[in-house]
Order: sequence, then C-alpha cells, then structure tokens
Amino acid sequence: MTTKNSRLPLAAEREITTNRAAFVDFLTTVYGVQPPVLSPRSGPDWHGFDWHGFDWAGTPAMADALRDFMGWGNPPPRTLIEAIPRSPAPALILRLGDARRVWSYDDLRTTSTLLAPVLHRPFDPLRTAARHLLDDDARPDDRILLRETNARHLAGLLLSGAALVLHNAPDARGIADLALEESVTLIHGEPDQRVIEPETLRKLGTVRGILHDGWGIRHIDPATGETAPA
Repeated sequence: MTTKNSRLPLAAEREITTNRAAFVDFLTTVYGVQPPVLSPRSGPDWHGFDWHGFDWAGTPAMADALRDFMGWGNPPPRTLIEAIPRSPAPALILRLGDARRVWSYDDLRTTSTLLAPVLHRPFDPLRTAARHLLDDDARPDDRILLRETNARHLAGLLLSGAALVLHNAPDARGIADLALEESVTLIHGEPDQRVIEPETLRKLGTVRGILHDGWGIRHIDPATGETAPA
C-alpha cells in the first residue's frame, strides 16, 4: 500500500502518465474492454501488450476505440497529411551544420519538404498511431531529435503534434549539444548503439526518454541517466 509519505516506484509513476495508460483507461471506462490476452506478449494487466503489432483491423472494438481516442471518424484518415494537426506550431526543425530552418504543421500543407512523399501516400493510421503514440509515447509538447536520414521512416511521430528536430551530427557530443540547444525531450537512438552515455543523459534535464525501433520508449532515470523500457 502506498502511504502518505511513500512514493510509487519510478517506473510505475511514469507508466500512469503515458498515452498508453490513458488509452487503456479509455478502453475500460468508455468501451468496457477488460485487459485481454490478445497478443503472445501480453499479460492480464496489459503489460507487454504488442500495440504496434496487434491486428487492429481484425478486432473491430479495439479499432473503434483507437479511432475515437485519436478523434478520427470512420473511415479514418487515408494519408498522414490528413491526420496530422492543423497548427502554427513547429513540426520540423532542420539542424544541418550551422543552419536552422523551421516549418510549422500548417507549412507542411503548403510547402514541399523532404517529408512530402510520405505525408501524401496511403498509410495504416491505426498501426501508425499505436506505434508512435502508444509504444513511443510521443506527445504534443515533445521535441524529438532524430537523424535527417530517418525522417521519412519516422514521419508518423507527427501524429502526436510533436516537433521533429532533424540533424546530421557526427557523434554523441554533437547530438547532446543539439539536445541542449533545442530543449529536446526525446532522442531517437541508433540501432544497437548507445547514442549518449548515461552521465551525459543525466545532465540533459529536458530529455525524458530514448526511442528505439521495435522497443518503443526507454525512460531515462534522472538520478543515474540509465535507460529502462516502459
């Protein structure tokens, strides 16, 4: 039992504030869906549930719930440009060398950018939302640092309303410097490689997690800088 002077474990505190926790609450209170074992990785309390890999199209109740949670009608948006927010807020911040250029969400609808081919092609809205909002926990107030070469692959992060900070920094020090300059909150990690050492991560006070393809978000412990899966 949690007493007045005790605290939940850090992992538990973070979990109850995630997009995933909000969606589970929406599922149970609005749709009456109880924690199932619908995925080989899932347990009775949704722990380990494979949100991105789940058969959304084959499970109408879950699909309807996610569409409603996202504020989409039925059918949902056919392309990413239809699904992303309409807003003057920054969507892309390009940091290549000393150059800095910014495009808003509204600009993406009127200006050709490196993401234009992805934004206008058909996409799977439910799986994309599950990957980037439920697994990656991307939020509207996030600034997400990722390599320019990964931008098209990760354009679905724009569903969250976050700003994508695209870079070509040559090393971990350059990445850390950009994270500080742009007040980054999430960093997309390179496959099978620790991008920034824990001591440096600990000093990057605004960064709350590292994103890895297939793993989702790995939260940063503010006391040690070590990362752990959500």
